[in-house]
Amino acid sequence: MVKRKNIFFTLTTVIGFAVSLILFPACNSKGAQSKTGDQQLREIKIGVILPLTGNFASYGQMSLKGIQLAVKKWQQEKKNFEIKLIVENDLSTTIGAVNSTKKLLDIEKTPIIIGGIASSIALAIGPITEDSKVLFMCAFASSPRLADAGKYFFKIMPSDAFQSILLVKWFKELKYQKVGIVHVLSEWGEALKSNFENEFTFQKGQIVFIEGCNEGQKDFKEIISKLKKKKNEIDVIFSPTYPKEGGSFLKQLKEMKINLPIFGADPWANGEIINIAGDSADGAKFLAPMQYEGPEYQKFKNAFVEEYKVDPDLTAGAGYDSADILILAINNLIIANSEVNSDNLKSELLKMDNYIGVTGKAKFDDKGNVISKEFGKRVIRNGKIEKYD
Repeated sequence: MVKRKNIFFTLTTVIGFAVSLILFPACNSKGAQSKTGDQQLREIKIGVILPLTGNFASYGQMSLKGIQLAVKKWQQEKKNFEIKLIVENDLSTTIGAVNSTKKLLDIEKTPIIIGGIASSIALAIGPITEDSKVLFMCAFASSPRLADAGKYFFKIMPSDAFQSILLVKWFKELKYQKVGIVHVLSEWGEALKSNFENEFTFQKGQIVFIEGCNEGQKDFKEIISKLKKKKNEIDVIFSPTYPKEGGSFLKQLKEMKINLPIFGADPWANGEIINIAGDSADGAKFLAPMQYEGPEYQKFKNAFVEEYKVDPDLTAGAGYDSADILILAINNLIIANSEVNSDNLKSELLKMDNYIGVTGKAKFDDKGNVISKEFGKRVIRNGKIEKYD
């Protein structure tokens, strides 16, 4: 009697299991069937570490808008997978960036991270992602020290090493021989100042004044008073600062009647500097990565304005391209039925020769540095950032 019950139970179990396979197909890497019969798409996590508060908040907020717009475009197309963004605020500090990175890696297990608006923050994130073999796409930072950041490091913007060389060339064209420098005391500011100083003195120019300022500094009266004593020896001021410091510096220069030509650096492409300096910014010049104006950018700009009711800046475009090129690489791997891991993503990114994003063509060297983008001359006129001719 016991044997018959066991046989009956076994047959019932097998039949039940077979029926369940027919009614409810097993999950695979491409997703499960929903109750409506539609396929659930595979989910890929992407961690995002940006300064949403603090000194670099204006950059981080615009970059996040660009990243979210790229993901939204993909989700609307609904191809082979879905993207889940996990966003962390680095608070504009290296400590915040380190904590955010560890959270994304240890808790969320994200295989990809986008971030690194400031060079100091990118340099703090890089070693952690490298140790974990996680691909890190740097969304904006440009310090020359990032050139050897690691095997799984990529950056979408060109190096400041090129910016220094081109700026010196521009100064020579304008016959500037004696330069006063006021720079921000950060990884990026120190690196750009040093690269410029080395190149300018190599080209027989003179640096006659150097002062550093703190990140977020608002009071420049003491520095400007020192500068005023040297103004007859100075042809031009070079100020590699962020918009918060740069805007205050420009405003107070005008208030203290210093009328020397002044040049900033690529962060001045962010409209915050005009918000702070007002008409004191008019006439200021700087170099920034060349603004691509092809159909890809125009389509992006229209979509960005429709979504956020504001024009995109360079940071927003870089954020968009950082996400978009990674999504394309992921898609290529899934189509080829390959695992989405850092080694395979790196191979895909290095193979891309024809990717044209909203910031222009992105081609990487074997160290992950973009080698296809150039810097262009900019000037602030009547409260707007324009090309300098």
